[in-house]
Amino acid sequence: MAIQLVLQIIVLVLLFIQQASAQNASVAKPGCKEKCGNVTIFYPFGITTYCSAEKKFEIHCDTTLNPPKPFLSYSNLEVLKISVLERTIHVNNPVLKDCTNESKIEQVMSLYHPFDYSITENQFTALGCNGLAYMTQNGLNIGGCTPFCNNTAKENSCVGINCCQITIPPVFNQFDTSLKITKSGDSGPQCRYAFIADQNWFGNLTDIYSVQHMEKVPAVLDWELSPHCDSDAQERILCGKNAYCYTGSKGTGTTCICERGYAGNPYLPDGCHHDVAKAGCPHKCGDVSIPYPFGIGTNCSAEKGFEIHCNTSLNPPKPFLSYSNLEVLNISVTEGTIHINSPVLKDCMNESKMEQVISSYHPFNYSVTQNRFTALGCDTLAFMTQNGSNIGGCMPFCNNTRNERSCIGINCCQKTIPPVFNQFNTSLKSTKSGESGPQCSYAFIADQNWFGNLTDIYSTVQHLEQVPAVLDWKLNRPCDNLFCSENARCYNSEGTGIFSSCSCYPGYAGNPYLRDSLDECREIDFCAPPYNNSCQQNCINAPFDETYYCSCKPGWEKSGPHNCVKKKKALIVLAIASGSGLGVLFVMAVTWWLCKALKRRKKRKLKERNFKRNGGLLLRQQVSSSEDRILGQGGQGTVYKGMLTDGRIVAVKKSKIEDESKLDHFINEVVLLSKINHRNIVKLYGCCLETDVPLLVYEFIPNGTLFDYIHDYNEDFPLTWDIRVRIATEIAGALFYLHSVASIPIFHRDIKSVNVLLDGKFRAKMGDFGTSKSIAIDQTHLTTRVQGTFGYLDPEYFQSSQYTDKSDVYSFGVVLVELLTGQKPILAPRSDDEGRSLATYFILTMEENRIFDILDPRIGKEDRKEEIKAFANIAYRCLNLNGRKRPTMKQVAAELESINMSYKSPTAEQDYEEFEYPVTDQLNGLWDLTSTSMSFSTSNSVKVDVEPLVGK
Repeated sequence: MAIQLVLQIIVLVLLFIQQASAQNASVAKPGCKEKCGNVTIFYPFGITTYCSAEKKFEIHCDTTLNPPKPFLSYSNLEVLKISVLERTIHVNNPVLKDCTNESKIEQVMSLYHPFDYSITENQFTALGCNGLAYMTQNGLNIGGCTPFCNNTAKENSCVGINCCQITIPPVFNQFDTSLKITKSGDSGPQCRYAFIADQNWFGNLTDIYSVQHMEKVPAVLDWELSPHCDSDAQERILCGKNAYCYTGSKGTGTTCICERGYAGNPYLPDGCHHDVAKAGCPHKCGDVSIPYPFGIGTNCSAEKGFEIHCNTSLNPPKPFLSYSNLEVLNISVTEGTIHINSPVLKDCMNESKMEQVISSYHPFNYSVTQNRFTALGCDTLAFMTQNGSNIGGCMPFCNNTRNERSCIGINCCQKTIPPVFNQFNTSLKSTKSGESGPQCSYAFIADQNWFGNLTDIYSTVQHLEQVPAVLDWKLNRPCDNLFCSENARCYNSEGTGIFSSCSCYPGYAGNPYLRDSLDECREIDFCAPPYNNSCQQNCINAPFDETYYCSCKPGWEKSGPHNCVKKKKALIVLAIASGSGLGVLFVMAVTWWLCKALKRRKKRKLKERNFKRNGGLLLRQQVSSSEDRILGQGGQGTVYKGMLTDGRIVAVKKSKIEDESKLDHFINEVVLLSKINHRNIVKLYGCCLETDVPLLVYEFIPNGTLFDYIHDYNEDFPLTWDIRVRIATEIAGALFYLHSVASIPIFHRDIKSVNVLLDGKFRAKMGDFGTSKSIAIDQTHLTTRVQGTFGYLDPEYFQSSQYTDKSDVYSFGVVLVELLTGQKPILAPRSDDEGRSLATYFILTMEENRIFDILDPRIGKEDRKEEIKAFANIAYRCLNLNGRKRPTMKQVAAELESINMSYKSPTAEQDYEEFEYPVTDQLNGLWDLTSTSMSFSTSNSVKVDVEPLVGK
């Protein structure tokens, strides 16, 4: 008996060891090492040949180093991190360095299939001065850039001054990086560097020049397995249980992925397992659920900003945002909000002023729609400031007979908060009043729903140090770099295009950020619990709607909307007995007619439901409303102010299509704007083709045109010198994007101050693309019928009918002169001569060195002479009558950015008269290499409405 007991114990121990080995199999192949030093080695990678899926996935662990470090055996690149789900591997990539002023140095970059440099995760970077950095493959240039020289460049920016970046092209496995000396009078940094690096790593550097001390930098490689899924047997060999394989995006390799409802490592035999969150991550902290993209711990969240710290020293444990230490109360993935405890500013000493810094940190902002800024007390002004400027506030009146449940100005006032971004100050300032009122004063931002449910506002808040508030959040990446659930779509943030969020498709529910998980977006079965609580028999889902209806089984009939009862037998017998040939035909005919009628009715109802859901009623109402909603009228249409179903204000252009030939105008604007994504260009939301004339829906730009602010003085927003430089820089950046960065080069062809709009934050946005035109990359000009606005029209284009990118530069130069002088493009006639153009007058003044005689009086008193001279010099060069001698928009944008940075950094000094850029014929040919697209298209010349989409 004793021997049998011992044997049973041994068997149990062996089973336990076997189960433990199976659990560890989710990382490495059984019997293989899981780590080399601090790096986890996930299968299909492995240390030694036996442990990897292919020889090229073999990892060499160098144990002579302390700690040991892993290297890809075939390329000897040091491995920093392996991701199975994202199919990437982070490596240390060499830096090309030149400190000897050699004419040209090269470095061969070699990878082996199936590894490629990630196009989405990496950037090609040139750091230094007097150098051109570029990539070549098979003797052909495939991309490059050259930084401008400036000794006062910022340490943490790479925008073209001593540092430039481009998105790398699909360069496959082997190419060369090169550094070539250029000529420039500025000294700049003594050494030059070129490298490919992980853009997230590079963007987080506090001093980008720290690269000069590095021989290698982190970069990201994409990978796939070499074999193909040609058969079921091959698929089972490549992928594990509960996983399937598919051919990769390049068609040269294979990728494995867990089946729906499973998560884990799909390359291991038992790697895919049931899981609703990221593998190994907790779902809760205390009583609060933590859904992905948030996560407890560094590796459990989608981004560092979404990391949650769970304080287990509290009972129960409580979650906090790691970056701001704000307590988390609730997280909503579908609404994109997070409820937190926000601090209360309290003054019981009647101090002259008290302040408190409120920080939420990117990517979190206080919700404008769900929060209210509240002042509670008496004899106190509560207000918010940001960067030293007041952005909102209120002051409650005093009354000892306050209402305990209302906040309408008596001892309590509220205000909708402005878009205050991430950090601002709340302040309390004592005022004089004869009434005593409550003894203490409070200021805070709180969730309006929580605040509105209080039975005694003052008694509740005076005992609290924190109150619930709501933050909005988005991921810090564009949709191009965000992987949503299979049944979800991605939305770029309005205005910027660099933030994004996921949302399940209609008819689906779940977490849109999870992939291959039980909690991802799945089709809703409205006939299953909990949706079918009142439906007792057959339930039928209504399409695209969160409703359902019941259908009775054969032999049953309806008794109320959600109940069925058995039919009486007598009725059934009578129905069978009374049937005849004619009766059957009649019933069949009636049934056929009813089916057709029901199908038509169902189709009509579905169209009506979709029309209502997509905002059709609102759009129809806004477009057909009274004249007070008209924002502008022109030869090609009328622009109205409207509202979408989500509350966003929009501008709706109702086109005037007198004949079908003018449809080209409308199509051109839709095609071009659908391919443009820039924060300083008016955004097109969509179009409607089901009305009698086409409709275009744009973002609403509330603060009018630049023309209005230049030529009509506005006390609320005076055009100071700093503001003019910023606006000019923003316009130049937008035009540089159109000419050189957009997927297809675009000529605007109607640049003028009327078409520069100012949004809610007074940022410049280019509008009116009715006459714009895209060109092929090998084209230098367009031959079109001359059209445009006098005063802005390029004289060279007027004579030759050939429109080039330098024609846009000329028109932009006129806008710069408007900003300098405050005068209109066509001057009013004087007694001694006829009216003449502002451009001609400006050129004559510059040649006579009298620029300060014609300055706008509003900026003439500002002590910015050197900046004004530099600004005027840029405008003078833009207005050169010889188009070839005009600068490119890239050069103009860089020079304006230099002026913009000079007034932001008081210590920066610059001699703009001697500021020079290395522009040669060879470099001009390389500017085209910064384009991220390999193909372009040409559209027909059109001319549509030129009225701005603005509100008065």
